[in-house]
Amino acid sequence: DALGPHSYANDCGGIAVKKGGALATAGRLDVERVELGRALEAFEVAGESENQAAMETMLGEVLWWLGARPESWTHHLRALTLYSELPVNPRGNVILLNATFATLGQQMPEAALPFDNTLVAKIEGTRAWAPLAEAYLHRARTFGQLHRRDDARSDLQRAVALLAKLDDPGLKARTEAEIDRATAEIEADTGS
Repeated sequence: DALGPHSYANDCGGIAVKKGGALATAGRLDVERVELGRALEAFEVAGESENQAAMETMLGEVLWWLGARPESWTHHLRALTLYSELPVNPRGNVILLNATFATLGQQMPEAALPFDNTLVAKIEGTRAWAPLAEAYLHRARTFGQLHRRDDARSDLQRAVALLAKLDDPGLKARTEAEIDRATAEIEADTGS
């Protein structure tokens, strides 16, 4: 019911997330980590798997920036375990993107590619043009790090083709600038 223990736990989780966000803005990742842990516990009590997955990936990201790589991966893996239960939405996308960034940050593009492929496959069947363009862009960068220029160029072309479907002029301009930047990075790579 609306006033039961699950609702209260969910509210507590929401408050902890907001506190964590304020702490992150202030540069206090060490304390944000504590608040996100509280939020995770509350969402577990409430049975909120989508919020649990979001907290796991956020904790993974915070721990990454704090230099706690093994603990970071524990949370990324927990989020990835919950990923299959989630609908196609920005939260689910962030789980895969954070896992990609973490693997790329450890110079392991071959480990990042399956996350990119999963993201592209999950979004391709939707009409979510902006997230799909972003997914192609991220995968192109991973292909670039793998020195697979032809695959990278193909994904960049797919992202460019989606620009016409973006209604928001600011989003369109930002995506186009990101595509241009990724193209320059990939074409400048002499490792292949």
